[in-house]
Amino acid sequence: MGRIHVLLEESWVDQAIAELQQVLAAEPGNQEATSLIVAALTRKGEDLIGAEQYNDALAVLERALGYGRDADAVRRLISTACTRRGHQLLQEKQVDQAIAVLQRGLRLAPQDADIKSNLCACYCEQGRLLNNDNKYEEAIKVLEQAVQLDSQSAQARHFLQVALLNRAGQIASGSSYRRYDQALRLAERAMELGDLSPEHRRFVAHLYNQRGVERWNSGDRFAARGDFEKAFRLNPADPVIRQNLINAGGVPSLDGATLEEILRLLQQKRG
Repeated sequence: MGRIHVLLEESWVDQAIAELQQVLAAEPGNQEATSLIVAALTRKGEDLIGAEQYNDALAVLERALGYGRDADAVRRLISTACTRRGHQLLQEKQVDQAIAVLQRGLRLAPQDADIKSNLCACYCEQGRLLNNDNKYEEAIKVLEQAVQLDSQSAQARHFLQVALLNRAGQIASGSSYRRYDQALRLAERAMELGDLSPEHRRFVAHLYNQRGVERWNSGDRFAARGDFEKAFRLNPADPVIRQNLINAGGVPSLDGATLEEILRLLQQKRG
């Protein structure tokens, strides 16, 4: 092993790796050779990162990880290589390639917070692009992965909320049976992700109101009134929703009544 130590000291890393591979081929259980080849591969990976040759660095570091030694140190370098390459690709608008690199990194270092954070950002960008192309179902799937990686990411939650509401609108504008039920399931998921913008509050209120009208016309008066109440809570300024709620509750039309006053009257009516 003396020669190999000299090679490493002289920074002839490739030659040292080649000779260590020969030793391990003959003696697979040689502990010293195993430790040395991990050290050599790690050094080479670090040099490749310094030269911004991130893909080559990942290949070398993956080999090092396979020996099961110094795994934490190797994974830290894997994280560095993946996040730098992922950021580089994202800057170049190569989102799919950035995701592939970071997914590879996450397989090798599944607990690494930096890889998760960068992959979440890439999923957000991919979801945003899909949403802009009206590919809402695909956007939802991608953005759900982003939220799974980082449930506290405001960006991931916002983009998923928007995609869910866009898909809800797409369904509601169609002619499928029970389309408002389907649309509202998505809208209710969106509301769980955070506060809605005023525009989205009006949209979801419209969905509840439309379903309420359908239920009322089909004779399901109790369920209809529940929908009108939900619509009114979201958009109390809408005169149509307001009147539907008053009609469904059997209370007189009170032009100046507040949301709380109307709901209190409805509660009294039920009692």
